[in-house]
Amino acid sequence: MKRKIIYVIQALLVVPLLLSSCSGDEKNNNYDGMNQIYLTVTGEDTQLEEGTMASLTIEVNLTNAIQKKLTLNFAVLDDEKGVLRIENNPVTIEAGKTKGQFTVLSNRKNILMADTYFRIGISELPEGMKLNQELLIRVKPNPASAELTKEQKKLIAAYQTKYGIDLMKWIGVISCHTKIMSPASERSINFAQAFTREVDGQTVITLSEKATEDQPVLKMTENPLGLTNYMGWVLQQETVFNDEFWFAPNASPAYKAITELLGWNKQNPGIFTMMLDDIKLKKISDGKAYLDFIKTKITGGGDNTATIPFLYSFSPWEKQKQLIAEGNQLAKELEHADGTSDPNYYLMTYSVEKDDIEDNINFILPEGKIDFKNEKMTFQFSMSHSLADGYTRIYVTYEKK
Repeated sequence: MKRKIIYVIQALLVVPLLLSSCSGDEKNNNYDGMNQIYLTVTGEDTQLEEGTMASLTIEVNLTNAIQKKLTLNFAVLDDEKGVLRIENNPVTIEAGKTKGQFTVLSNRKNILMADTYFRIGISELPEGMKLNQELLIRVKPNPASAELTKEQKKLIAAYQTKYGIDLMKWIGVISCHTKIMSPASERSINFAQAFTREVDGQTVITLSEKATEDQPVLKMTENPLGLTNYMGWVLQQETVFNDEFWFAPNASPAYKAITELLGWNKQNPGIFTMMLDDIKLKKISDGKAYLDFIKTKITGGGDNTATIPFLYSFSPWEKQKQLIAEGNQLAKELEHADGTSDPNYYLMTYSVEKDDIEDNINFILPEGKIDFKNEKMTFQFSMSHSLADGYTRIYVTYEKK
């Protein structure tokens, strides 16, 4: 309830500014004769990893139904080395319809050295049609462990001598299985139904710069706890895929203002990544240890909260921060208000150490363990986000395979 009240107050505070800035910028909603084509990535995965067989499904939507069958030929516009391919292409949309779809896959050439963005467009536009916006697809190279420094290698050797544990086994690309149990929510149709998802993935783990000779500390630099894609998907459902609140006729002007200011929308939902540092090994004994991965930080409601201290990187938020630094008043007004692009406002909103919202059915206490003898590392905690009525239970298992 506290968070809902905060939303209403913040929306009211920014309405006068937004009304004054937008009043002279009303759009003509009448159809102008140009049928526009919109491209949207469906599902929770919005990026590809070059070495995998995963695919992205791209939905094609027209603003108006067509009178006769239409064929659209899509292409990767800047892929000279053939990193990607398109299947189910050309796309045929039957008369009277507005939708179609195709898929994008990696050719698994494994030639990328860094994250690369590719543009999906149309080879030749039919007369009377316009592509609203090219779709950007992010492709990540195969995960690789960061090279340890001499000092880090010395620390790992010291841990083996002092504690009898071999942390080197947990450095690099480690396979994980993540179970996500989301409760039903009355706050949003996007989360109205309870669901359980189980995801197999990989995390890149290294020794943290915060490690000392007496204190081993781990850092997850890519896909921490196997949750990057899921958390990114939740952020989308909270924001630019939130038709119920963000794009309803009576929606707060804040939503329209921030999406237009940042060019942030369903066709350009932003690039989301995250890291997790400061995972401390505690009570090391007999080849086992507890993992302390809880920290206190300010979350969306403005409170100091015991949480999992994920460090988010989100391209719309980076742009908003840049505009704030440049003195843009609208970006500043929406920095901490509902409609901000800051992931911290929407993700991990409640305490993980105590049940803040009286959800004794779903709440679980956080716990992390590592077993060097059985080569297994486990985590559990209660995830929260602003449109959830209850906690989402997270269970993560890392095993050496």
